[in-house]
Amino acid sequence: MFSSRLVASALSLSAALVLIGATGTASANTGHNSSTNSGSTGRCTSGSGGCLFWGGSATGAVWATPSSSLSVANLAGIYYANNGTGAGEPVKNNAASAEDISSSYTFYVFYNENFSGNYDYVLPHHWGDLYYAWNNDASEWLQ
Repeated sequence: MFSSRLVASALSLSAALVLIGATGTASANTGHNSSTNSGSTGRCTSGSGGCLFWGGSATGAVWATPSSSLSVANLAGIYYANNGTGAGEPVKNNAASAEDISSSYTFYVFYNENFSGNYDYVLPHHWGDLYYAWNNDASEWLQ
């Protein structure tokens, strides 16, 4: 009798874990449109496509995406230049706003490395504060 109860309990637990796994972790990543301001800040360099700013409202130090690459899978090891508050600090987990100066691509900023997790996006010729990735930015993609 003890062993049949144990087996029944184990089966119930397994079924519950399967149900939790199927419903609790299968949610899709959520995106947020951070394109609250139209036009240019004048701080994002030409040819870069997109920029991340240390502070909100495009303030503080700025980091421009490399013109040779449309994406960075992991922002670790990248630092803000000496151009304002936050200069010299890591870009990863330290951006509060973003700007897209491209003419046709959307600039995505992801919570996790390798373009995963919740994300913010900025439309061409727009800028704004990040929502999901505010000081939690780990990768970026211009697509």
